[in-house]
Amino acid sequence: MESQVERSHLLVGRQHLLVGRSHLLVELQHLLVKRSHLLVERQHLLVWKKVLAKTDVEIERLSWTPEQGRERRVLYWPTINSSNSSNISNLSQTQKQNFDFQLLN
Repeated sequence: MESQVERSHLLVGRQHLLVGRSHLLVELQHLLVKRSHLLVERQHLLVWKKVLAKTDVEIERLSWTPEQGRERRVLYWPTINSSNSSNISNLSQTQKQNFDFQLLN
């Protein structure tokens, strides 16, 4: 027959295992959130890749050099150079129309 002390030790050990399992589940949740953020970041990069491809086509169509296209973009779309690219969606329709070639649909 188990003594009361042995039984208490077993219960404490079980609690430690449950706490450890809980910590692992929290860590797994953090990793899943991080993965989700990376997937969103990847989607944003793919969008920008399409934007840059459209820009290259328009620069070629206008017979501009890449430097001329870059100067024009910086002049009319200064928010592209900011670290927060979501500022682009905040531009008014007029600001977008002032840009000679459409980067975004």
